[in-house]
Amino acid sequence: MLKQLPMKPLIYAALLIIVWPLSYPLARLGLHYFSPEGLLAWRLEAAALVMALYVLHQRFPLPARADLVRFFASGMLGVFGFIYFINLASKTLPAGEVSFLVSINPLYLVIRNAVTGHEKVTGRVLAGSLVSLAGLAMITLWSGALRVDIGMVYALVSGLSFACGMVVQKPLFTRYPMAMIGAWLPIMAAIGALPLWLLHFHEMPQQTAWQGIGVVLFTAFVGTNAAYLVWAYLNKALTQTQASSIIYFLPFSASLTAVPILGEQMAMTSWIGGAAIVLGSVITHAKLTRRVTSGPAQQS
Repeated sequence: MLKQLPMKPLIYAALLIIVWPLSYPLARLGLHYFSPEGLLAWRLEAAALVMALYVLHQRFPLPARADLVRFFASGMLGVFGFIYFINLASKTLPAGEVSFLVSINPLYLVIRNAVTGHEKVTGRVLAGSLVSLAGLAMITLWSGALRVDIGMVYALVSGLSFACGMVVQKPLFTRYPMAMIGAWLPIMAAIGALPLWLLHFHEMPQQTAWQGIGVVLFTAFVGTNAAYLVWAYLNKALTQTQASSIIYFLPFSASLTAVPILGEQMAMTSWIGGAAIVLGSVITHAKLTRRVTSGPAQQS
């Protein structure tokens, strides 16, 4: 029988699947107004400004000195690196292809957890991952075929950076509230991006370029702040493999949103691939075991 997940994580996961993929087509749209570095810098600094107000409102303390390096590394890998390489990949690849290549990152975690023994990985989990990846491949092929492109390398590096950020931040969930971690990571990334922001300050579009301003505001406040707060919660409430499997749904949602935003037309293979993604996720979760290194996650 399929193991049912709690309703609250399911609701948050659904919101993440709907909202977060908008960042892919919007990143491609934003490159009409910014360089990849400028878009990254303005997005992170705008996000950090609002997130700092949230931190003050919630009265979150500074991370402990012993954890500052981990917070900063997680922010640079899971936020800065993740977004930056998506921007670079979006220069040459459609949003659907970028999201597919980025979403390979759960396999990095499956391999890492199998090698280190942090989480039991069964044959069913691997089979479900492969089914989902097959569906993701079908979504990517709607544009014709995967081509050898430097953008592919950037997208794969983005997924690897995100996966490394997940691994680095995981120990923090036993020592800090979920919301505090999700709030501090974009701030840490913005600190790292400050030199880029100073170099690319002149790229902020004029008020008449409302699309460029809208891309910055949406990706900052929704695609970064809200998304990472929800992502922090899901990483606390679920196992690492369960949380990362949510990413399998993102390319399907990104392909849908790219139609009205960029005019990237969907094909039948995309719909079939989306069904395969859902099937693979169901297979993965059917016999998914809890972490062997800790008990059930505490709710906060």
